[in-house]
Amino acid sequence: MSKYAVFAATTDGPVRIERITAEPAPQSMICLGRTSEVLSISGGYDDFVRPGSGVILREFGPDEEDAFRLDISGPISSGRSWQLAVFAAHALRAAENAELAPVEQADRVLWLTGTVDYDLNVGPVDHVPQKIEASRTLFAAWAERDIPVIAACAGAEDAEALRRAGLPGQVEVVALTTTTDLLARLPLGPTDLRKAKETKTVTRSRRPFPWGFVLGSLVVAGALAFLWHKPSIETDPGLPDTTPAAAIQLTSPRGENPTYHFGEKLDLKLTLGRDAWVNCFYHQADGSTLRILPNSRFPEAHLTGGRSYDLPGGNLFPFELEVAAPAGEEKITCYAADRKIDSDLSDGLDNQLQGLAGTQIHAATLSLSVRP
Repeated sequence: MSKYAVFAATTDGPVRIERITAEPAPQSMICLGRTSEVLSISGGYDDFVRPGSGVILREFGPDEEDAFRLDISGPISSGRSWQLAVFAAHALRAAENAELAPVEQADRVLWLTGTVDYDLNVGPVDHVPQKIEASRTLFAAWAERDIPVIAACAGAEDAEALRRAGLPGQVEVVALTTTTDLLARLPLGPTDLRKAKETKTVTRSRRPFPWGFVLGSLVVAGALAFLWHKPSIETDPGLPDTTPAAAIQLTSPRGENPTYHFGEKLDLKLTLGRDAWVNCFYHQADGSTLRILPNSRFPEAHLTGGRSYDLPGGNLFPFELEVAAPAGEEKITCYAADRKIDSDLSDGLDNQLQGLAGTQIHAATLSLSVRP
């Protein structure tokens, strides 16, 4: 069994991917150092994982669950240059003859920077010289341990920057065009990955009682508890067929601008006039955002019009949202569109809609207060 320490190069120094675990969570997340702190790039990671927008489940799934928790050794706050390292880590996880390991146990170190698109092309990123400088101490430490290192990036220009950096002799520089170029350098080829996928048995345990999952404070403006419950979708016969395409309403039985107290559960209703692709985001008091729709349990959020949907509830978001500290003002915004726009909305910010000219989009927002 070959063991690899995988690092995503950043301008603050290399960040190691510590482990990947399958989780019964509504979306995939990146956590800091095995704590409950969920990093702001988690939405991008979830998009990178999910079928349709991303490549991870397509290439290496299915898994025991449809979402992952990825733990890293240090913060990564923005950008997409982590994608190459994350792809490599998932490839190692899927392989039968390789695994992630700390440096002390590793046979080889992977130092990686680059984006990965839907066709598995590796794209160039900015600040490669700065990332090299921020990594010099670790390159020297790996050399002292006599650990072979593969330093891989996109294109000849960035690879030449690595070759000219005067790195220790055990560092092999690799210029990548696709992810296949990287995997070919490792003792696990496409055949190994296909075999790993074909022989993996996927099972879902039956639970005789409701189950819970708590996201950390960054994701939930305080923690949110997600509990499984039965589907509940009702048809509203009062909706006229002449409602504008994709018109949408978001309401609470507590009226406009409802107040929820710690320990209470959100209970909302989403109503559509006509069939539409729906995206919903929960903007929390701490500034973080949780994508409610689509999610790992309902990855294709194309909903039938003329209906009201419980949110959370049913197959849409089969979990409960329990309000917890900190207190503050929050909002949930849902967008209904005449085409799929999941990849265009990473966090539900209105400024992202400006690039969707020609798409029919309707939005509904419900503001709420969270109190002790």
